[in-house]
Amino acid sequence: MHRCSLILALLLLLPACGESPFIEEDPTPGFSGDLDDPALDGFTGNQLFDLAADYYGVPRDLLVAVAWHSSSLAVPPAHDDEAEHPPVFGWFALSPEQVDRAAALANTTPEALSDADPNVLAGAVLLADLRDQLAPQASPERLDAAWWPVLVAWSDFEEEWQNHDVARDIVRTLSQGLDVQTESGEAVTIAARTITGLEDVAFVEGPTDLDDGARSTGGYPNRARFLAAHSSNMSSRSGGTSAIERIVLHTTQGSYNGSISWFRNSSSNVSAHYVLRRSDGEVTQMVEDGDKAWHACQNNNDTIGIEHEGSAYSPSQWTPALLDSSARLSAWLVTEYGIPIDRDHIVGHSEIQPSSCSGRDDPGVYFPWDDYLAAVAQYAGQAPPATGAPVQWLAPQDGDAVLNPVSLSVAHPGVNHVELWSGPQLLAGLVTDDPAEGTWSFPLGPRMLTVRGYAASGTLLARQDIEVTVVDALGDDDDTVGDDDDSVGDDDDSGPNCDADICVPFLPYLGTATTTGGSWDWDSYSCAPGVNESGPERTYEVDVLLPGILSAEIQDGVGVDVDVHILSAADPNACLARGHTLATTDVQPGTYWVAVDSWVSSGGTVYDGAYSVNITHTPFATSCSWDDCVSSLPYSTSASTTGGSDDWDSYSCAPGTNEGGPERVYAIEVPSNGTLTASIVDGAGVDVDVHILSAADPNSCLARGHTSASASVSAGTVYVSVDSWVGGSGTSYDGAFDLSVSFQ
Repeated sequence: MHRCSLILALLLLLPACGESPFIEEDPTPGFSGDLDDPALDGFTGNQLFDLAADYYGVPRDLLVAVAWHSSSLAVPPAHDDEAEHPPVFGWFALSPEQVDRAAALANTTPEALSDADPNVLAGAVLLADLRDQLAPQASPERLDAAWWPVLVAWSDFEEEWQNHDVARDIVRTLSQGLDVQTESGEAVTIAARTITGLEDVAFVEGPTDLDDGARSTGGYPNRARFLAAHSSNMSSRSGGTSAIERIVLHTTQGSYNGSISWFRNSSSNVSAHYVLRRSDGEVTQMVEDGDKAWHACQNNNDTIGIEHEGSAYSPSQWTPALLDSSARLSAWLVTEYGIPIDRDHIVGHSEIQPSSCSGRDDPGVYFPWDDYLAAVAQYAGQAPPATGAPVQWLAPQDGDAVLNPVSLSVAHPGVNHVELWSGPQLLAGLVTDDPAEGTWSFPLGPRMLTVRGYAASGTLLARQDIEVTVVDALGDDDDTVGDDDDSVGDDDDSGPNCDADICVPFLPYLGTATTTGGSWDWDSYSCAPGVNESGPERTYEVDVLLPGILSAEIQDGVGVDVDVHILSAADPNACLARGHTLATTDVQPGTYWVAVDSWVSSGGTVYDGAYSVNITHTPFATSCSWDDCVSSLPYSTSASTTGGSDDWDSYSCAPGTNEGGPERVYAIEVPSNGTLTASIVDGAGVDVDVHILSAADPNSCLARGHTSASASVSAGTVYVSVDSWVGGSGTSYDGAFDLSVSFQ
């Protein structure tokens, strides 16, 4: 749990000098779960997120990301018949159905949950309820693929791809970090991180203009897709496109997909021509330019309506990506329809919507009109971009069968940088090298790979998808799966030859399997002789080429209980390490076995079933005098500060914090310039902090955090220190922790 939590009683006693009410004590004393408690009115947004995370067991950054995508951390205005978004309430933009559900779960009234303060807690209540239903294995502190079904279920749109699109956008924010302000100007941040395991979750892609039948007859050529608004929410335009004289800028006052869904709802009576996503400027067109969208009352016939995701009341609303994408769209419109570039012809919704027709405030006081019109003029004066794909897969090609590890290569001469994705898993972001290249291992089977190309502003300019099949062996004659020579271990096969269920020729390895239907040969292991593991098992043979650390980590599904073992031979009595979710051991070059075996209860119930396993090998550094030497990333380990060195008591990035307890220091070999992220999970009674340092000196601290820190680093050796906090009474809160280090 996060140690910096609020004590309600102390909050009322604090002087009004702005001193922080956070103290280094128990997480949530005094809070009983009463969402209607008047004391919540004095909490800041950050305090509410911390309190909700501690009390309901939902990661704090997940709460922030969901709220930011839902409402822009601004209370939505009252809903009316002309609203661009369905009725929603509070920072979590809860639907009336969600409000009723949260009120029932929290034993309060729906009316109590419309304000920002209890609404944050209500959002946490609902996310915790979804976690309990869909992902009981998801950690309260750790953000990984276990939370994916919760994010997908959060939005509850009728079209499943929209639920997945929202979840992927939230994951992108969590991966890249966030630094925004609330409606009142309070700073709220999320540290960048790597979210593991997402490349193997089920993912539904949305329709694009590249799909057959998806393109309309006209409109903006750089849009992602055309999705028609419901026919009852628009009408024909008198004069067609020749009547277009003005562009009207809106904010959705809600989420991107929320507005798309609302315009497709027959009861909404509202629509716009275009909807733009804030995170990357993606454009969805919903009404033909020649038709009349219902977006500005009696001003509809001569206008084009552009909806921008977010809130007119948010200081952080106008991201560079959103403004740049909107300026590009407006530049195309003024060129296409001969619209003058001035404030009489490019206007805000609030400027033309009379109060008699539900007056509006958008695009709001934070919209940079002068800069926007200058950008529109600049883009309108430029020659059209050259034809041809601005991003292109070089390897592999669409339809290829490929072996792990898979080498990816993408050319992108038409964009500033690219991101590489596997479903909702961000493999690499902000890659400026052209071609962009990297090597990854994937689970076996079909896989959609996506490259997204961006302008320097972050505006999405292009994407290209390919589908490949990852296999464990390729045929000799034509490299196709399933040909005559494709059996593993035959005389002519280039694949591995082993006696295990699954042969692992390359590390790291990530795969999904099931113990159901496996062998029943091994009932117990020398490293846990008293545990009954007589259920079916799956075995993996792994070749290790260098001395280092071999790790095997599993994720259990609902109703499944399997354990992971590392063995020096195909013999349960040769067990080197065992764990329920993680086994780690030092190894020398040679062949090792990993066994995933099903636990059997005292009543004889066999808990076999599906799981995923991640097998990694981290070579030892050639010379290193620190606690642990890491030469291969990503890296994860379980350790303890207890008994560690006690040399560093404070750090330059947090000089006022007493970290005089024992620490454990990791020397990390970084292959190139990039971003290093270190994340830890504390156990009960443990309070350790993570630091990233450019040298073996606490005064060279680059970043620090209680659960996660991220910093830009240069190629070479950097250091990660996990140090124990010391309370005011002198107690050292040292103990066990899990550490993961990633690099992009």
